[in-house]
Amino acid sequence: MNRKLWITIAAALLASLMPGFNAWATASAEDEAAESVAGVATKYNESPMLAALVAKGELPPVDDRLPIEPLVKVAPEIGRYGGTASSLSRNSWHEGDLFGWWQQASTLEITPDSQVGPGVARDYELSADQMTFTLFLREGMKWSDGEPFTADAYVFRYQDLGMNPDMPWGYRSNEPIESMTAVDDYTLQFRFSKPYPRIVISMANEDGADWNRIRPKHYLKKWHPDYNPDADKISKEEGFDNWGQALAHHGNWNYVVDPDVPTLRPWVLRQESATTRLYERNPYWYSVDTEGNQLPYIDRVQATLTDGETYKLKVLSGEVTWAKFPAFEDFTLYKQNEASGDYKVLVLSGLFGGMHTYHVNQNHEEPVLAEVLRDLRFRRALSLAIDREEMNETLYSGMGVPRQITVNPDVSYYKPEWGEEHPYATYDPDQANQLLDEMGLTERDRDGFRKLPNGETLNITVVSYGIWIAPEGEELVKEYWGDVGIKSTLRLVEPGFFWDYRGTTEWVIFSERATGTDEFYTDGDAGRIGNPLGENWGASWSQYLQAKRAIDAGIKTLDDYEGGVMPGELPPPLVMELWDNLMTAYSSVFGSEEYRRGYERAFGIFAEQLWVIGTVGLVPDLRIAKNNLGNATQEWFNGPGTAVNRWGQYDWALYFKE
Repeated sequence: MNRKLWITIAAALLASLMPGFNAWATASAEDEAAESVAGVATKYNESPMLAALVAKGELPPVDDRLPIEPLVKVAPEIGRYGGTASSLSRNSWHEGDLFGWWQQASTLEITPDSQVGPGVARDYELSADQMTFTLFLREGMKWSDGEPFTADAYVFRYQDLGMNPDMPWGYRSNEPIESMTAVDDYTLQFRFSKPYPRIVISMANEDGADWNRIRPKHYLKKWHPDYNPDADKISKEEGFDNWGQALAHHGNWNYVVDPDVPTLRPWVLRQESATTRLYERNPYWYSVDTEGNQLPYIDRVQATLTDGETYKLKVLSGEVTWAKFPAFEDFTLYKQNEASGDYKVLVLSGLFGGMHTYHVNQNHEEPVLAEVLRDLRFRRALSLAIDREEMNETLYSGMGVPRQITVNPDVSYYKPEWGEEHPYATYDPDQANQLLDEMGLTERDRDGFRKLPNGETLNITVVSYGIWIAPEGEELVKEYWGDVGIKSTLRLVEPGFFWDYRGTTEWVIFSERATGTDEFYTDGDAGRIGNPLGENWGASWSQYLQAKRAIDAGIKTLDDYEGGVMPGELPPPLVMELWDNLMTAYSSVFGSEEYRRGYERAFGIFAEQLWVIGTVGLVPDLRIAKNNLGNATQEWFNGPGTAVNRWGQYDWALYFKE
């Protein structure tokens, strides 16, 4: 299965349609320093910032830094080099609005027309029996420190990290890989234990942690006992319990945890303080535009940590080059201040199936409350009590879509009755009250709230980290539920706590924005929103299914679990049916009949059971760009792969016009 031709055709077409330009930044000391190498013939162009370092002998020439066949990327306009972009972040575990953790180096990439094309790998082949998959890497490609990037990086990621029982679970692949062999430095071959066509999507999906988070062996082997007998000693000296913890830390998915780790990203962290981070271009980044200019265009990025209110004020005052995550609730305010802030507000089509989604814990540890939460009538009542039309008008100026949470309408197997036409996505408080009465929740406390069968007031704690969604929305839902006699308490927490806490059985309901509802992202995470493994609406079921998946993939056996007993709780038949259909679809040929049937049944069950309750989705996605920022377009990418494209893989195209 060859994908070489797509980029050549696209590049030729773009070159024939757009004149482009190749103007660099204004004259500077860097430009002057680069003049000494200006007369040297090179195949590729580079930033004056890097040319100056070449002239000083501190960097190899650009042709030597790029692979023999760099990845050619297509942008609306050919940009110009230079400048420092300002960016913001609202929490410390993100690197900033402009260039965040989503800037993974993807083995393969989903293209703007929703095809799978080259990425880190220049090509791939899947055998006719779907049992063998071969990746062809880029000869001469390098890490950000100049060390060669070879097939050995994948073997290290899979074998030394993923298959080692002392490494945390997150490093282990669940795919049916029988063997992985580095045929040579630039050829990698996988053999599967069963036909596995979805490997192509797995390699391309933005959230595919196994293949988009390749780690540098030459740097990390210091903490691995197979390569360093003192690994455990060094790790304990650093404060870790063992080498596995240390290696997981230094090889963390968010590479700012260890800023010294070499990367394949377009920018490299150079300076850091409690509130700021400065990134500089990666001199070895493996991509060029259609005119042979090494990417990215922007030299530096200054990211500042801030709170939500300060974020808004800095954008309004024109201090921010590119704001990727402004709250839609402030849309009118941002629009009114475009001229004074010297920026433009870009309104992109909505990516996310739900902005306020409520996950109802099916494994709560308190038996009386657990019985209520598992009653489908209760979840239906919660859904019917919500006035989605009012939420849409109040929070999103009527620009969202009232719906139940499910995949987006442009997904190939979508059914309207899962989302916009869901029978329990209507506002009907009378029916909600009737259902709650049928459950026997008729007794009320002095404030009019319903009581549990044990006489205690039914009080639902809603846990949210409130970064991507407006707390005002949570307050509205609190009022709606109060109107039918259900008391709720909102608890806003930090993101780190939120992600850990939702994996327990202690919480009642957690609320968050539903990502992963477009086709590629969903398929890449096994039906993410409908998957108890991905969203933890059943944490005990999740533990069981996690173990089942590891055993099915041959990573573990039952003996690996305490007492030879499966962890967690065996899910009920309906959840197992959902899971089996997800796994069938997940392992089938993308777009095939088996793929469609599996997801149709899985998302049908998910829609029926309302384990997660949606409110408003497909809210337009805002971007705010300074007026002098090029390639900041409104609808550059379309189609089922839009979310993957838009998250951040294309920030390399931004440039300063003047």
